[in-house]
Amino acid sequence: MRSTSSLIVGAVAFAGLLFISGVGARVVTCDYSKADFPKLTAAEEREYLFALHTLGNMILSVTNYGVWGEGYVWGHDYFTLDEYEFGSEYPKGSKIHNLRYGTIWVGGILDGDTLVSTGTMPDWTSNLGGYEFHPNPLPEIGFETRSIGDSESEGFEDAVSEQDIIAVYNDTVDPGFTMWDSLGEGSHLPLYIEVTQKSYVWSNSAAEDFVLFDIAIKNFGDKTIENAYFGVLTRPMVGYDLHYG
Repeated sequence: MRSTSSLIVGAVAFAGLLFISGVGARVVTCDYSKADFPKLTAAEEREYLFALHTLGNMILSVTNYGVWGEGYVWGHDYFTLDEYEFGSEYPKGSKIHNLRYGTIWVGGILDGDTLVSTGTMPDWTSNLGGYEFHPNPLPEIGFETRSIGDSESEGFEDAVSEQDIIAVYNDTVDPGFTMWDSLGEGSHLPLYIEVTQKSYVWSNSAAEDFVLFDIAIKNFGDKTIENAYFGVLTRPMVGYDLHYG
């Protein structure tokens, strides 16, 4: 499996069409070092953060736990401290939201067991579904921004767009910390994967109507993930936002 899959999320995507990568069974063999990855327990402190892409004609929230466009929750942008509702607004300034949430799903067979790690489940409000990706413990939260428009900013040399946001998260925490697996009778069982999510925005007229995602998945476990799949789940919810003002 290729380590990186690219997704374009735009107005068409929010209408219900998304590119899904990795359709087809295969064996994944990765270079990994389990010793390089922090062991996470329920006692360790984490920050679940979000930030807003605002430079284009779409406002889109991204997080460091594998969910984007999450709506109807208020908070502050991690980088700017601006208060804004999670979600996606398109066109910008229209007060029209287009998405309840989007997230990735990664599945495969690990040690004979078929496992799936998800950013969130379709019925996330129930006790059966919940977040299965989590940020690294503090202080290494793995959440940063950079821009080609700011030569003085940290990471300028590696910037791709006018507003890059990079998030790193994983599916491995103490079993007592995660919600119950919606298809099983116990806590979520991880694939031992780490996800590096990079999202890009430009303000020019040729590229202002979408957010580009570049997602790399690393197997840091000590076993091969067989029949690996990668997909995207979206829950479109289009309508005028009455929460404004």
